Amino acid sequence: MASRTGSRPSGSDGSDFDHRERVADHYKISAVLKPKMKICMLLNLVVAVKIAALDGALHMDLLPPPIDTIKIQPWHYIIICSFLSSIVGLSSLSKSNGALLNVYKTGTLLFCLGGTVFGMITHYKELQMYLQTGKGLLIFGLPAIVLQYVGLSIYLVFTLLNYRYASKLSAAWHMKTKRK
Repeated sequence: MASRTGSRPSGSDGSDFDHRERVADHYKISAVLKPKMKICMLLNLVVAVKIAALDGALHMDLLPPPIDTIKIQPWHYIIICSFLSSIVGLSSLSKSNGALLNVYKTGTLLFCLGGTVFGMITHYKELQMYLQTGKGLLIFGLPAIVLQYVGLSIYLVFTLLNYRYASKLSAAWHMKTKRK
């Protein structure tokens, strides 16, 4: 035992720590991935709220002229549903609940990835038409369809990264329950 006031026991040079327990790997992985997952889930919430706000503003005709020609798309509703899976995912982090994290993973695949791919497929002909003719809706001097594809591509990469983190965290939590 260490003594705060006294000297070290005789014969101990401080190298007698090899017998001490180490932190298990699944706890280390969990400690590293939980903050990353929380950031990813919060960013996903921000994206869902932003799309919901855009759709609400479009529905109430609150946007200025270049943007008001954009229409509410069905894939917007799918991505907005990812809000629910992010809430479930955030609640899974506090108690390391693997079942809720698996619900979040499924929701990420269905709503985030599904909505993104559906959006890309829906607007593919419009992108192809713009690339062939060079004509299309401009927002602030930039082609709207290209901006939309750039945004969807970034969201796709973000969703895949988010799913990877969730899978690693789920595997670490599964290791923990397997060892008990």
